[in-house]
Amino acid sequence: MSPSAALPRPPSGTTSTRPAGTGLADGAALVAGLPPAQRAAPVQPEAVQPQEVRAPRKAVNRSAPTRTLQPGDLICGDCGEGNPPNRRFCSRCGASLVAAETVHIPWWRRIFRRRPRRQLTAAEAAAGTARRPKRSLLARAMPLIRRVVAIALLVGGIAYASFAPLRGWVNDRAVDTKARAMSVIHPQYTPIHPFEVTGQSSLSGHPPAALSDGFTNTFWAAADGDKAVVTLRFDHPVNVSRALIRSGISGNFQGANRPHDLHLVYSTGKTQDIALDDTPDAQQVTLKTGGNVTSIELHVGSLYKASSDSVAITEIELFAKK
Repeated sequence: MSPSAALPRPPSGTTSTRPAGTGLADGAALVAGLPPAQRAAPVQPEAVQPQEVRAPRKAVNRSAPTRTLQPGDLICGDCGEGNPPNRRFCSRCGASLVAAETVHIPWWRRIFRRRPRRQLTAAEAAAGTARRPKRSLLARAMPLIRRVVAIALLVGGIAYASFAPLRGWVNDRAVDTKARAMSVIHPQYTPIHPFEVTGQSSLSGHPPAALSDGFTNTFWAAADGDKAVVTLRFDHPVNVSRALIRSGISGNFQGANRPHDLHLVYSTGKTQDIALDDTPDAQQVTLKTGGNVTSIELHVGSLYKASSDSVAITEIELFAKK
């Protein structure tokens, strides 16, 4: 039986005489009489976390820093104080320095900037003396040298920009200096050909002129001994600085003795001894002529021996720096 059936009903045709204000109590009685599964769960309000009460931030007036700014210092965005780079919060107002501005000093101010003096220790200040490190004369003069160089560059730049003849002269000197530097770093050479090659002796069909004829299928050959000498002459003084030497007989390297040592005599009076490898490939040697020459004497010294009584050289190519 439902709870509503147990309540008494008024007779038919009569009006309920329930006192006013008893409706809520009857509703509560009806709810209490329901089974637990049919009762509505009471609605509970959500929990509210207590909020931290923050004190209002005091207004800070931006003013000049109290310390001399150094490169890398952090300038507080709230009060304008300069702070060392290792700080995270302002030393004057305590604000965060995450977005602080970093101090950058222009190059011209770094040149003319005076270095701060060394701070005295407490003991030195009490005694009234300070141990100053000894500085060399050059170290003491460096500030003045920097100032003089800076002023000279400034004046030179103004003169270069405003005076056309000076600008042209400077550009010519710069191009010439660059060319000389490149000639030292990456030198270029031009071939030099002697107008005459003579020798004290030679084998038939292999004259001294074959040394510098530009062909590798010819060669100069002479009997072993003191007469294995050739002279290369030039029609004007030249500064020969490099040579390519091919020893032996081209195509028959073991067919004759090959020079091991060469003794060079230049027309400048300088001499030079050159040691060669026993190889059919061209060997590059640097010639120390001592200046422009008009002739070079080539004397064959010791030999790489073969089953022959003659010495042979295929070709000698000479070069001068441009």
